[in-house]
Amino acid sequence: MKKNKFKLLCGTLVLTTVVLFSGCNNINAGESEKEEETVEVGNTENQDNDEVSASTEDKEGIIKKPSDSARELEFKDSYERSPYYNSSKKYPIITICKSKECLKEHEGKVKGLTVSMLSCVNENRDVDASKYDDEFFSKKALIIVTLDESSGSVRHKVRKVIKEGNEISIAIERMVPGIGTADMAEWNIYIELNTEDVDENDIVNLGLTKGLN
Repeated sequence: MKKNKFKLLCGTLVLTTVVLFSGCNNINAGESEKEEETVEVGNTENQDNDEVSASTEDKEGIIKKPSDSARELEFKDSYERSPYYNSSKKYPIITICKSKECLKEHEGKVKGLTVSMLSCVNENRDVDASKYDDEFFSKKALIIVTLDESSGSVRHKVRKVIKEGNEISIAIERMVPGIGTADMAEWNIYIELNTEDVDENDIVNLGLTKGLN
């Protein structure tokens, strides 16, 4: 009987020791988890202010701001109603010319796309093609815009030329009469610019607005 009591007492002590040891391990594990969480979160009080500034700058870089490089260009404009209209052409036709040879190529291309010449509708408005020689192109450049109109009564006026980067935007007002003629028309708009303002690889964008003639 005494042996049984002794065995029971020993078993109880062993069980108590195991439970206490397990409890200590659980406490240590909990403290370890807390320590790991603290490391992951980090100490926000010691965060460097430069990091916040850097993220702000990155955000501003994503948001596109209006460019300060856009500038209005000086220009002189003249207009010619061409006898070379053809409905199969793809209008507008835009050409940048910085030499007399380029101008000849442009004229040959436009005329070459014409099936028949309508000489009866030829009209010049201050266009002096003879002045576009080598001396002219030493200081100036030409942008020629060829448009088609459903009425020969429609006129045009270049209002503004703006350059931003490698893009040139041209604002042209279409002056449309209340009652127009039914004849189709092709117009060449000659825009003279300073040669240093234009590169042959520039992209030209047109903006057409409607006004009254």
